[in-house]
Amino acid sequence: MDRKDSKRDAGEGSLDELLNPHREEERDHAASATADRLRLRGVRVDDRDSPEGIVAVLEAVERFELAVQSHGGDLMVDEPPVGNEAEPDDPAFVIPERAPSEAAETFASRIDDASARIRSRDEK
Repeated sequence: MDRKDSKRDAGEGSLDELLNPHREEERDHAASATADRLRLRGVRVDDRDSPEGIVAVLEAVERFELAVQSHGGDLMVDEPPVGNEAEPDDPAFVIPERAPSEAAETFASRIDDASARIRSRDEK
């Protein structure tokens, strides 16, 4: 058994935990704040989502919003406040809804697909 293994066996934790004991708490706080930002945009976030999954969804939403804006969409019209019905200029400008059991990464991919459909309008 090497020195590193003996430290772990002694219950001292990983080197990362020793160097930054609050990292996990900070990561959880950042994930919670990011989830709140998504909820304010009307995007459903699941409690089972990993911090990485939440960030993937946020980044996909931001790419989607950029695609909408670059094609003349108005996010204030296309994305209504939470609980209100969308009345978009173009139905393609509304963020897809997340399926109840859909993984965050899968949802982010669907949002990216919707962004690509908007951007492909330039090619027609």
